[in-house]
Amino acid sequence: MARKLVVLVFHGIGTYRQAFRSRETRFDRPLWDGLHLRMGATLRENVVWVPVLWSLAELEAYEADLIADRTEWEGLFGFVASALCDASAYQLIGERHPSYRRSNYYRIQRTVYEALAGAEDRILEAGLDPADIPILAVCHSMGCHILSSYAWDAQNRPGRIFNRRGDRQTSPFARLDNLASAVFTGCNLPLLTAGVPRGEKVPMRIVRDTARWGRGQRWLNLYDPDDLLGYPLEREYDGYRSGRHPEQAALAAGLGRDPALEVSVQDRRFELSGRMGLPALTGLTPLVHNRYWTSGEVLSAIEGAIADLL
Repeated sequence: MARKLVVLVFHGIGTYRQAFRSRETRFDRPLWDGLHLRMGATLRENVVWVPVLWSLAELEAYEADLIADRTEWEGLFGFVASALCDASAYQLIGERHPSYRRSNYYRIQRTVYEALAGAEDRILEAGLDPADIPILAVCHSMGCHILSSYAWDAQNRPGRIFNRRGDRQTSPFARLDNLASAVFTGCNLPLLTAGVPRGEKVPMRIVRDTARWGRGQRWLNLYDPDDLLGYPLEREYDGYRSGRHPEQAALAAGLGRDPALEVSVQDRRFELSGRMGLPALTGLTPLVHNRYWTSGEVLSAIEGAIADLL
């Protein structure tokens, strides 16, 4: 029997809440359809599919008002407004600040936690042990930042997430200790973490554990050079991976971090526009940023990540 697998799917910038009400229009539908055509029953029977709707209703309403105020370049302005609003709203404030629990950062962290708690309940209801179920995260755009921040907080600053009675603070599943692989698409983390010097950045932790998850663990970062919001990641964490990080000893002693025991991110650069029959100009606009999940190359990479963990 193939093992079960949880696939967490994080959307990127934009407004998704209204469309999420219908399975037909949900943000993850193109990804599910593309994988289902390739994997069929394997996907239906062995994968616990968990779309994470982290976009907040109030923020979407604010973005809609901003967009309505502009009539020039409406489509492009809407794209820019969504990108900047999402990024600026997701700012960390101290846990002791009186408005902390009303902050967008805290509320978005809670949406991720609630999605994980719901997935854990489904696994328990099926009579399985969540500790034995690997997690694959598939993230687009700012969703990569959302996952990375949650993983860091859950494992190192749990007070930023687990602050309510009944929270599963000791659950390895809620802490993402079972995160075995990840696939990033159109990742803009370098833009969102520009305040930290490159040599001092620390990646989210994916523990390499061949005894539990086999040898197929991976962390892929897929980007099109024409995508204005998609960036490579390997250089961002070179200081940590090479041992030249200024706090390397402290990270090892305090957080138990060892790059030799973790899955390193691997960049994969490819052309979306040239492979999909799009006009040449389209590949040079922000429109290409939202094309990843219908790309055959991207679907093949995600299919491979699923198959290896199963």
